[in-house]
Formats: sequence, structure tokens, C-alpha cells
Amino acid sequence: MFSVTKSITSLLCGALVGAGKIDVDAPVISYVPDVADGGFGDATVRHLLDMEASYSFVEDYSPGPDIVLYRNSAGWYPAPPDHMGLHEFLASRQKEGEHGQRFRYMSPTTDMLGWVCEAASGLPYALAVSQYLWVPMGAEADGDMTLDRFGVPRAAGGLSATPRDLARLGLIVLGGVV
Repeated sequence: MFSVTKSITSLLCGALVGAGKIDVDAPVISYVPDVADGGFGDATVRHLLDMEASYSFVEDYSPGPDIVLYRNSAGWYPAPPDHMGLHEFLASRQKEGEHGQRFRYMSPTTDMLGWVCEAASGLPYALAVSQYLWVPMGAEADGDMTLDRFGVPRAAGGLSATPRDLARLGLIVLGGVV
């Protein structure tokens, strides 16, 4: 589903807000202290949800150097065995301006949100999606998630699901009955 996964990650965040596990106005580092010294260090969860986090990254699919590094880290391109994983990549981004000033649609923002969801729920991403979305909606099949070599999910674009389950989720978002 590539970037449709971003919507699933945001829905998961919403479910975790509803369960009292995430405060969208809290700093990202209250959930993931590992990024304190990087570009996400003073961002809030709301900045992630609104795609208003400001950090160094150019989403150039030609592919530009940031995309190559990002895809190497996520396991989507082959990388040397000692190459960083996705979490290390996210922590390495440097701040670039003030958060909340402008909309910047960048995939690593949602990967960071996925990390926040994991930390807040105490569950791996796939299990959190299962517990908070798939089981409550009565999914017919398991989804599949791409992971980096350290088991970190690609919360911005790594989910696969059946069309029926994706449609079922869409009906829930519309407020319909499944």
C-alpha cells in the first residue's frame, strides 16, 4: 500500500490517543528519548501528525542522496552490513528550521510517528496495528509489514493488506458499519 500506510499509522496514533497512551501535544522525546539530539528533539507528536516537523531531508525520488540513505536504512535498497537501520537514520536527521511553521510531506516523519506509537503502546508496530485496528474492525486476513534488518517497521510505506480489509478500514473511517 506504500504511502497509504501513513494513514494507517495516523489511525493507530488516534487509537492510542483514545486509549490514553499518547498526548499529541507532548514532545516526541517523551516517548522516544533516543532522538533528543536530532531534528525531532523538540518536535511534538502533533508536528508529526501535521507533517510540520522540520529536519534535514530531501524527498527526491530520482533518487537523491537522502532517499538512497533512507532506503538503505529501511532495507529497501541493499546496504553494507554495518549500515545504520531506520531508527538510527531517524535519530541522525538534523533540525532544519522551526517545527510547526510549514507543511513538509516527508516519509521519515511518519516512520518517526510509528516509533512513537510503538513506544507509547509498548508493542511492536504490527502488534499495535493488530490490537488497535485489525482485531476491532474484524479483519479477514493478517497484514504484512516490511522491516529493516533490525526489525524496525517502515510505518510510512511498508504495510500490505487485502483490498477487503483496506475497504473495511475505509468504511470505519467514514463512520459506517462493517
